[in-house]
Amino acid sequence: MMQTLNTSQYSNLLTAYYLQDKQFPLIASILMQIQEGEVYWDGTTKNFFIVHKFGFCQLLEFEAISSFKTNFTDTFLIKRQFPNNKLRWYDVDNEWKQHIIDAEHPNIALVERIQFKHRETNQNNIITVNNDYVLTQLDQHNFEEINHHLPIDLDNRFWPSKQLFFQHGFGSVLYHRNKPISICYACAIANGYSEIDIFTDENYRQQGIASIVLTHFINLCDRYNVKANWDCYANNFPSLNLANKFLFTPHYRYC
Repeated sequence: MMQTLNTSQYSNLLTAYYLQDKQFPLIASILMQIQEGEVYWDGTTKNFFIVHKFGFCQLLEFEAISSFKTNFTDTFLIKRQFPNNKLRWYDVDNEWKQHIIDAEHPNIALVERIQFKHRETNQNNIITVNNDYVLTQLDQHNFEEINHHLPIDLDNRFWPSKQLFFQHGFGSVLYHRNKPISICYACAIANGYSEIDIFTDENYRQQGIASIVLTHFINLCDRYNVKANWDCYANNFPSLNLANKFLFTPHYRYC
């Protein structure tokens, strides 16, 4: 069922994607061909299934054909081996949900999520930390050290390499007594939006650390002229509270 897209087709599909109301930087990054993933296309319809190597995926269904749903579910979705065992499907409509439920696909996560977009303030936030802490930007010199101390695989989880991360991304790091303890970075950037990922050492959680590193990252977004994009599960209350604290506006809910 899969046909390979050429460069022109990737470009045309990206243009069409940017016209959609519901966009996700991780999906766009595949169409930009700067992050790893696959685009599945049957070669006949105008429908495309895009899967990031980390498991995030989205169906672009530009042509409503009843047989497509059945063929896609029965002959492709169930049998296909994907790069990631668990698919986190963005924006599944009710009809597709029922198809997935009927197919009893064990590896598709149908959990409600919320996408937020940061309100523009045009003013950098002031950050104050005591002398035991150092807040800095992620760079070529501290990259390997952060990868060693924090289990986030900066050059593998989202970005396919260190080089591509620094070509297209950026991040903020908080140190405590010369040890990196928290990071907020762009796991994808597309169409002027930076998808946020935050990780804090478990020994430093519940101390307001995420707020500090997120503030620094939002300031970097202003510097690089991109807007921060926040996406999380609807039942992740600590994440929702942090988004509200930093004036992120809910854009839409989806499953």
